[in-house]
Amino acid sequence: MSRAIDIAVLTSFTCILCMGGGILHAAHADSSWLIDEADRIMAMEAPERGIESLAIFKEGENTGDPLVSTYGNALLGFHYLLENISDSALFFLNNAINISEKAEKRGGHGPELDYILSRTYNNLALYYLNFSLDYYKASEYLYKALESCDKGSNGTLYPLILANLTLIHYFKADTTGMQYARLLKEWSDKNEGKYKFHAEYSIALMHFTCGDYKMAETDILEAIEWLGADGKQYNRELIFAYNLLGKTYLKMEDKPNALTALKKASSLAEGGTTSDITDTYLTLGNFYIDEGQYDMALETMQKGISMCDSTSSNVHYNELLEKISFIYTLKNDYKSALDFYMLYLEHEKSLFSRDKEYALGEIRAKYNLGQYENRLKEQEITILKRNSQLMLLVFAIIVIISVSGAIWYFYYKKKKYYEKIVKQYKEQVSLNRQIRELEDKNPDKYNKSSLSETKGNDLWEQVTQCMEKGQVYHDSELTIDKLAARLSTNRSYLSRVINEYAGMNFNQYLNKYRIEEAIRSIAESKGECLLKSLAFDLGFKSTSGFNKAFSKETGIPPSVFRDKCRQ
Repeated sequence: MSRAIDIAVLTSFTCILCMGGGILHAAHADSSWLIDEADRIMAMEAPERGIESLAIFKEGENTGDPLVSTYGNALLGFHYLLENISDSALFFLNNAINISEKAEKRGGHGPELDYILSRTYNNLALYYLNFSLDYYKASEYLYKALESCDKGSNGTLYPLILANLTLIHYFKADTTGMQYARLLKEWSDKNEGKYKFHAEYSIALMHFTCGDYKMAETDILEAIEWLGADGKQYNRELIFAYNLLGKTYLKMEDKPNALTALKKASSLAEGGTTSDITDTYLTLGNFYIDEGQYDMALETMQKGISMCDSTSSNVHYNELLEKISFIYTLKNDYKSALDFYMLYLEHEKSLFSRDKEYALGEIRAKYNLGQYENRLKEQEITILKRNSQLMLLVFAIIVIISVSGAIWYFYYKKKKYYEKIVKQYKEQVSLNRQIRELEDKNPDKYNKSSLSETKGNDLWEQVTQCMEKGQVYHDSELTIDKLAARLSTNRSYLSRVINEYAGMNFNQYLNKYRIEEAIRSIAESKGECLLKSLAFDLGFKSTSGFNKAFSKETGIPPSVFRDKCRQ
């Protein structure tokens, strides 16, 4: 959904509410109301959360007040983040940061501005953690959130930020995150048990990361007891807890309790976020693999992939792709195994950003954890002041050296990656040729239509024949309607069959055949074919469309693939 449509829909609801008495503030003697209003709105469910966020956004536009505009953009960004509308979330969160500069010029660093900046930086961290899988940026924004907390002397967000820092260290399998978990535990103990679950869960994450599974089990059970196992209002927290409990029992080789915990987490999936649910599917799928239940494992992992695709989330996406490839290998379906492994390699490239993580040592240098812990006891965080000119010079030198090294390493890995892809596709071309020769020699043995007499199987066999024998994908004007007419069926039924049997939509299925033939043609000609001519022969209407489809399928441009085949 585009931002324009999002705003239009929410605006219509807002106008109705305003006519009925209004939710906007006509005038304000000061801005202190914004903090309470933000807390109230963030605690709401959709769509009310979006409607009231838009009300603040509109008030900022109408009054021209940059502080109110900062809140409006930040609240809309938070709303879209929870709704998994990633592009809108990033747009409004970044807009809030940009507008805040105007607010600073007008009123300086007041508590209202520092509070919403802490919220916004924390939410930007969640965006980069969930949608970009960029631990570097996520950590950077969390440290900025801590700085804003310190400036505003508003400690209400400390526990959330500390919990998120611990979570990032857990994802990186970095045991140094224990310091943040312990600070959170101390904060909770000093504040009458507030955020008790987050404290116990964070400690459990680090005990699990350290390999102390018995302590992790104790911490998780204590966290669940505090929530109340049947508390519906804590659905997401229970998913966290039971999923980690299942992982812990697997490490302890207690399979019955592990399965019980993981099924409990899975049963609560409707109340969780993408990262919670996909983590549960991944863990449960691994359990089924260990038990030799490959079909159950595949079904579970594919649920995780569907969830990632529908929400554009990258958390656990690569792990799911790699595991699905592994399952197909165990099932002796090497074609599917290779397809998913190629997808895994394509997405693996995006993890280059993780190479920047060593620079976090310099970011952490802003904080003296000794003083940080002492100030937390007074519910404040103090940032150690430093000689800015000297530190900036040292940091600039480190960044220049680090970036230079990272660029060299990236291009070195990219070259090796391309060579690996070309080798794999050459092997795939050879394997496909052998399979076709076997099918030609033994047509009865490899006749798929004998496996089932159902209408769906029959139609799928006709579709396959049209593609493989008739090569209808060469027709640049081919549409699903034309193919349906050719097969004497209707569009919707044909679309459903392709989705069910191929696991993709019609255009993806069509391009799959086109790109497979392109790969064969380039590989068999040893890179001597003309790409423009090949693109039009295969049914593409433009070379740009061919380049985009080829890169999406293989992870590299066709020109690079051709050059590698020539070598």
